[in-house]
Amino acid sequence: MNVLTRVSGTMTNAPLILNVDCDMCANNSQIVFHAICLLLGSKNEQEFAFVQAPQSFCDGIKDDPFGNRLVDLLKYRGEGISGLQGYFYAGTGCFHRRKVLYGLCPDGCMETGGRNPNWIGGKLTDEGLLKYFGHSKEFTKTAERILTGLSGKADCPHDLSSSAEAANQVADCSYECGTS
Repeated sequence: MNVLTRVSGTMTNAPLILNVDCDMCANNSQIVFHAICLLLGSKNEQEFAFVQAPQSFCDGIKDDPFGNRLVDLLKYRGEGISGLQGYFYAGTGCFHRRKVLYGLCPDGCMETGGRNPNWIGGKLTDEGLLKYFGHSKEFTKTAERILTGLSGKADCPHDLSSSAEAANQVADCSYECGTS
């Protein structure tokens, strides 16, 4: 998920991210429409951090030794905690707000846990950007746009080869070394 977030940030920096497994399919052709309506149709886009279509398995055997029917998780635990700040993220089939993945609450407030020297005037400093988002100038620039309330890429249309180079850089296994 971290690599997906960074690579898509360097390529499009769209305000929403779709996270699916490679073997996933949608049973409802309107799922994208419904998710976008929920995420963009809420008051000031502050009510939801993500919208998820629960993963379900078709034609599974009744006494599956691996428990792939997820009945307990989806039906009992999910509905049981729905009154406590909503459902929990269950791994796939989910539309996320990019700003929430970058550390902002859906209402736009940063969870800093008190005074944070990397935040000045509601904006992350250059040092803070490098600390939280790594050493890619392309990626830190797009992260800053999302955190300040802007979306998309500032320099569209952009050079596809430079975006591909930046995507390769942020997808590297050692990219997160030295970040918070």
